[in-house]
Amino acid sequence: MPIGQGISGWVAQHKKPIINGDPMAESKHLGDPSRVSVLRSTLSIPLQGRDGVAGVLTLYLKEKQAFTKDHLRMLLAASSKLGLSVENSLQFEKAQDSASTDFLTGLPNARSICAHLDSELARSERSGQPLAVLLCDLNGFKTVNDNFGHLVGNKLLEEIARNFRTVCREYDLVGRLGGDEFILVLPEFTTTTVKEFIPRVQLAVEDAGRTVCGKKVVTASVGAAFYPQDGVTAEELLSEADRAMYDAKESHYREKGVPLTPQLVVPSHG
Repeated sequence: MPIGQGISGWVAQHKKPIINGDPMAESKHLGDPSRVSVLRSTLSIPLQGRDGVAGVLTLYLKEKQAFTKDHLRMLLAASSKLGLSVENSLQFEKAQDSASTDFLTGLPNARSICAHLDSELARSERSGQPLAVLLCDLNGFKTVNDNFGHLVGNKLLEEIARNFRTVCREYDLVGRLGGDEFILVLPEFTTTTVKEFIPRVQLAVEDAGRTVCGKKVVTASVGAAFYPQDGVTAEELLSEADRAMYDAKESHYREKGVPLTPQLVVPSHG
């Protein structure tokens, strides 16, 4: 329910209760008033938290003018405790999300990536299926920040994250290790399928640059590691993918005639 829309939205915005309002108002912003056509009375109260309205509690009945002042009084008496409970629940959920996701892109962060990779390795061990880990590092991202600003750089990372999710399957993991490093965990991928897939990853990065900056501003160096030939633990696979990615980055800069300085070396995530 949008803030300010319908009875519940009005109560949230103005922090005041409404008794025996018209439920039809709740769905007018949806263009489908039939969704609440059988309801005739509404009682809605704000749930006050520590930092403002944490939510709204709205009750509905089929009879007109069905709610009394006693109903309102009882709900208001409980509203402060309900508001704190809702606020605490929301804060707990937010803390859980932030512990497992990257704030900027919404992708899994390093902590949840490792947990997911351990789970996929256990699955591959049971099934005997291969598994590929791709580590992707951006070339030219510092130049984007220098020339366009960090806000544009953030938008570029968000766009790359969206593009990666698009080119991957629903059950593949796309994560952000931090900075301009991304990781893809691809169940059942072999050296052959990864070789065919890497150009799609690189194109996803280049397309994001064109979308955000209007031109090709970044490219991707991608390193791959495979279970079981490159390792059987998360640490071994990440280390090998890291080494392969650095080789790809070194080759990229060699082709451009630019020496790869120690500052560009990506540390091991094991």
